[in-house]
Amino acid sequence: MTKGHVLHASITALLLSACAVSINGGAGGGSGGQPAANPPPPRPAAPPPPPPAAPPPPASPPPARTIAVLPPSPPPATPAQPTVNPTPAPPPAGSSRFGGLLSHVNPGVDAREPVNIAKLEDIKKRDPKACGPMEVAQGIWVRLECHQYTPITKAKQYMSPRKSKYMQARQLYLKQRPIVPANMFQMRKGPMLPGQAQPGGEKAGGAPGADGPVKLDGDQLPSTVDHRADGLEGPVKDQGMVGACTAFSLSTTIDNQLKRMKRQGTASPSHVWSYYGQPSMAVAGDQTLGKSVTTVDTWPVKHSELCKLIQPSPYPDECEDAYGVRVGTAKSDPEIQKKLTAAEKNAPFGLRTIKRLTTQPPNEDEIVTALASGNSLWIAMKIDGRAWTNSKMKNYVIPDWSAISGGHAVVMSGYRDVAGGRQYLIHNSWGTSWGDKGYAWVSQAMVQKYMHYAYVVSLEGDAPPAPNPPGPNPPGPNPPKKDPNKPIVLTDDDCDADELVDIGTGQCAVICADDSRPFNGQCGIFPNFFGGGAKK
Repeated sequence: MTKGHVLHASITALLLSACAVSINGGAGGGSGGQPAANPPPPRPAAPPPPPPAAPPPPASPPPARTIAVLPPSPPPATPAQPTVNPTPAPPPAGSSRFGGLLSHVNPGVDAREPVNIAKLEDIKKRDPKACGPMEVAQGIWVRLECHQYTPITKAKQYMSPRKSKYMQARQLYLKQRPIVPANMFQMRKGPMLPGQAQPGGEKAGGAPGADGPVKLDGDQLPSTVDHRADGLEGPVKDQGMVGACTAFSLSTTIDNQLKRMKRQGTASPSHVWSYYGQPSMAVAGDQTLGKSVTTVDTWPVKHSELCKLIQPSPYPDECEDAYGVRVGTAKSDPEIQKKLTAAEKNAPFGLRTIKRLTTQPPNEDEIVTALASGNSLWIAMKIDGRAWTNSKMKNYVIPDWSAISGGHAVVMSGYRDVAGGRQYLIHNSWGTSWGDKGYAWVSQAMVQKYMHYAYVVSLEGDAPPAPNPPGPNPPGPNPPKKDPNKPIVLTDDDCDADELVDIGTGQCAVICADDSRPFNGQCGIFPNFFGGGAKK
């Protein structure tokens, strides 16, 4: 189904973005009322393409896992017919309060179902709080949460103090690089490598003796990182009128890791959502860690299904009114159960680890290091949703805000240094009609002040072929083990909190006791920059 272009003059001013969380703990949030805004001149919208044919659900045996359902309750009244047509006409001139053009639909991830706008507008009139249903772009309604997120309990530390020293000295490997044959390095100081020429001499095929120890330079941080340009981002997804931003943003970070590993496929947010079905970042991370996720080809996005997948929780969801379905009824829905069974039989993406970056306040060195290494971040921000609407943006930059009405789980996919300071790239889950085809920039000041949590994820799964041996010289007596589930060439960011890339094997190994970088499983070969290294 394509996105609707329907305008409603009675829509009240906007407060925040999808999956908002109350900062003050109350339902009303911190932004108060909804001021009116003067409508900007509309931009003509191109007619949307015809919707793609939905793939038939895969046949499979009875499901091995079922979804929890709400306790039995009286059936709801028959909902009014949706007021959004599947293919509406362009809005009349001067009637739109939102900028931007509707763009193409990505099959399987952002095909919107029509919503009952009359009911959503009535909900806002009866309960005008800073959460619940909101229109954030032309015809784009989202569900805003009214509670606070909590941290993921199973997340590991992103970077240890020892590794942070390398980061602060700009000695981390942010780019993928080949392994180093042992006979390329000849030093006059420090222990000799096996088969190395004596000091001052020259070995055939090797380098001349150096005047001192060889130092390994790290990678400099680029001034601009944009994972779109680097081919490291999956498609923009659309969560519709369901409070499932945690599932959509988590599946998008999985897409990023697939691109980094040069693997095909797009992770299904519906399958991620089926594991927990609650608007909680902590539950999302803890319940999905160690699980496998299928593709959108196996389980495409359908918003009414997302609503049915909601599990019992103290938080209501207006998706019932939007789509005319009951939350928590997935267990009795044969189509959902069929997709669930097919997903569990064909789930090639395994979530291996979730690593927690420093936040409150954020450590920006960690943020830019992760982004420059090619990782997109799964983050939660406290926001004022009025600033996150198309009508408030200029050049796809979200204006700074001071009032807090809630928060949102999104993906951070890059940064750039501009005249006013650094800006960070947001990959949202409101479809391609929002911002710059689903993306927008937010200032460094807002990230410092309002980013609540930030995580890096890594995956299990098929790996490329093992690398060639590190050269003619054998490794040390205790070489690090190669992880077959990691790419051939790693960055230091791929390694655990207290690990660096071993430059002789290309795999992760524990930082040496003297703080030097390991080489073929040996320590003390290359001096470090923090007072340790090989002794004279």
